[in-house]
Amino acid sequence: MVTRRINNIKWCGLLMCFSCLQACVTGKEDKLQVALEIAGDNRSELVDVLDHYATEGDSLKYKAACFLIENMIGRRARYVEWYDGDGKLIHPDFDEPRKSELFKRKADSCGWYSKEIVCEPDLQIMKSDYLIRHIDNAFKAWERPWAKHLTFNQFCEWLLPYRVGNEKLESWQEIVRKEFAYLEEVLKDLQGPNQAYDAIDYDLFTWFKYGECAYQLSPDQSISEMLQYKIGTCDDYCTLRCYLMRAFGVPVATDRAIKWGNRNGAHGETAVLDSSGNASPYFPLYEKVEKKGRAAGKIWRKTYAIQEQCLAMKVRDIHAIPEVFRDVHYVDASKDHAPVKDILLPMPNCEDTLAYMAVFNYGEWQPVWWGTKCGEVFRFTDMIPRVVYLPVNYRNGSVSPMHAPVWLDEQGELHSLKPDLNCLEEVVVDSVKEAYLPGGLIKGEVYQLYYWNNEDWKWFSEDKCVGGTLKFERVPGGVLLRLIRPGNYKDDERIFIKGGDEVKWF
Repeated sequence: MVTRRINNIKWCGLLMCFSCLQACVTGKEDKLQVALEIAGDNRSELVDVLDHYATEGDSLKYKAACFLIENMIGRRARYVEWYDGDGKLIHPDFDEPRKSELFKRKADSCGWYSKEIVCEPDLQIMKSDYLIRHIDNAFKAWERPWAKHLTFNQFCEWLLPYRVGNEKLESWQEIVRKEFAYLEEVLKDLQGPNQAYDAIDYDLFTWFKYGECAYQLSPDQSISEMLQYKIGTCDDYCTLRCYLMRAFGVPVATDRAIKWGNRNGAHGETAVLDSSGNASPYFPLYEKVEKKGRAAGKIWRKTYAIQEQCLAMKVRDIHAIPEVFRDVHYVDASKDHAPVKDILLPMPNCEDTLAYMAVFNYGEWQPVWWGTKCGEVFRFTDMIPRVVYLPVNYRNGSVSPMHAPVWLDEQGELHSLKPDLNCLEEVVVDSVKEAYLPGGLIKGEVYQLYYWNNEDWKWFSEDKCVGGTLKFERVPGGVLLRLIRPGNYKDDERIFIKGGDEVKWF
């Protein structure tokens, strides 16, 4: 039996502590005291950490300890272990790391199976010696040339955290410093964080590889797992960078395209805090058209601190919002990647006060951001150009359209996509980037054309690809279109519009 990868943004313990978190935000409770109460019988371990730095008279390390403890609410490890047919713990071999189906067949034939391990909340198991050692190591890393520019608040988010996600707890700073001691020689003459980042990242790519089989491992691999298996997803690459960079004092964070806005899937990249104190994405999640042209629907930066401005902290019932927004450890980082602009949508007859922007991804409209109503207008902040958004509401676990699809061009002009049945035109599709349709148009295949008719997709026509071209007559103008190859699943379809004589893909 093969375990499916766990959703990274499900925070099991957070839901139980949610009322406590909201009480902290409203000022009814002190967050540190709430954390100590949740710790229960483990409270003394955390108090020992605070007493240790109070006795030493180190006020800065005391503040750092407070930061870690009060934002520990909801944190716990979730990881995957593999066993053979006799129930013995094993470390499976991945002979073809990019071919997960081969591994699944091998696992089934060998009788291997996996278990998800969910640990007790960090607050209830954290040991004082671990946290003290971690804090001391982080302060040593802060003394590095490429970290000296950090303010205390920046240090707390970009270097100090004892975990990156939900990985198994380890003394990863010490593991990194031991396993990668040879990097000291490489780094010794470097000054800026960007130079240090490049040197460490170059080494990382010599031994750690991408592989779909990594989805059979822990959703957030520990450093020991990464050294064992040496494969990962794009998210694992970000986690590994955080281990390596932070251990050597390079201030980094993980930025994530929650969903791509103009293709299927999602993606994670790393940002470094440069010498000027600005967040600098190493591979922006928004690119100009003449390059790959990728554009994220929305970009979130993972944080350690609980963010009071997250939607989950503003609603009474956390189950009344889409699951993606139930996370409280992120900030919107879209403006660090793209030329963003607020979208203002008048909806005078709408009774809702909360709405969402959804992008088309794997055949479905999936929410990536939210906006609130002021008067008769909904405001959606820092939205990204070249992405078609559908304004939706959320009820009983599903989304429903509230407005016509919209998109921003690169000049910041907002376009609304409404079908004009009085303006019919010919649509010719003769080329498709592989990023939008894997393999492009396939000669001899029949493709179906749909258009968005205010509330749902409406079938329009179909055509057989002859000579690498599709042609559709009398298509409604100004409309959002969807091309499907029947029977070829959701990952082989995208949306587009007719702009003048050209087709524009999203």
